[in-house]
Amino acid sequence: MQRMKVLFDVPAGASSAVLELSAAAGPGTVRFDDVRVTPSVRTPSGGHWYAEDFEGPDAGWGPFAFGGAGGSATDPRTHVAGRNAPYTQAGWRGKLVDDVIGGEHSLKSHEERQGLVYRTLPQTLRFTPGHSYRVQFRYAAGYGDDYRFVTGAGSAETATALGQARTPTTFTRTFTAGADAWIGIRKATPEGSHDEADLILDDLTVDDLGDTGSGEATVPQAQMSVASVGSEETAYEDGRAANVLDGDPATIWHTQWSPPAAPMPHEITLDPGASYQVSRLLYLPRQNQRNGRIAGYEVYTSADGTTWSAPAATGTFPDTGAQQEVAFTPRAARYVRLRATGEAGGNPWTSVAELNVAHRP
Repeated sequence: MQRMKVLFDVPAGASSAVLELSAAAGPGTVRFDDVRVTPSVRTPSGGHWYAEDFEGPDAGWGPFAFGGAGGSATDPRTHVAGRNAPYTQAGWRGKLVDDVIGGEHSLKSHEERQGLVYRTLPQTLRFTPGHSYRVQFRYAAGYGDDYRFVTGAGSAETATALGQARTPTTFTRTFTAGADAWIGIRKATPEGSHDEADLILDDLTVDDLGDTGSGEATVPQAQMSVASVGSEETAYEDGRAANVLDGDPATIWHTQWSPPAAPMPHEITLDPGASYQVSRLLYLPRQNQRNGRIAGYEVYTSADGTTWSAPAATGTFPDTGAQQEVAFTPRAARYVRLRATGEAGGNPWTSVAELNVAHRP
């Protein structure tokens, strides 16, 4: 069972309304239960396609539903927190962040369990496949890398780490919706990793940027494969290259570190499964620590996996767990190669959580 909320307006002067519940034709069984009609208020849209400030009086977490990993009804680690200064604000008995960062209420996750904390559902926020969306919200987090913002398509996920933010910080992400698209928050670190592992979220807005048309789309990871890899650690950990395409930011490709460690540079080559007008490489660094995060990089493309172009892009990634995007002039290619020429801490190895390839039609 999942919660669904529908707002409706009663015309001025009317004292009653007719509520009708129905389901589209199909083989599945649909059940409605615990139907309630309560007074509510709309979050001012401010010109956005969707907006939520968590100030409404109705129950629930705005567009989000329980993701499976959060606290239960008797252990409400995630809840809409109300302002009760000074007890709910930073500084009270060691609190690192405010429980409420806008208005009188914010969505708070307190030292959650590892896993998907909450996510949208089609009945709470429906994304149109092929459309580009911009998601923005303000957040506070006692520590970096505890929580991830997730965009999903069915069971596939792309995650972006939320950095430490002990004062309200704005986060923005643009993505192209696939089938059964959703957004949510995942807790990356285990329960009890440290005190004050809190995330406060508020002032969520979503803008529909329209059909991508001539814009970019991402090749589904399930369609891609690893064509080649220079090195991978399989003796002392699961550092297989295939982990960069499994949709799980907790798994990694790690080059060989068991003695003797493989030296720089390190390469991994992806096969998107067909030829595309490739235009961007998306790199998610290792999430649980900085060890192996790429500093210097080069990106190459090839039509046949044998003849390679001059570098499509070169540069240096920042030392962060946030997803990095490498854009370059679109070119026809079947293969994309990422070469790491340096590591954030000067070590000889490389690690990568996830890789994705974007293209233009």
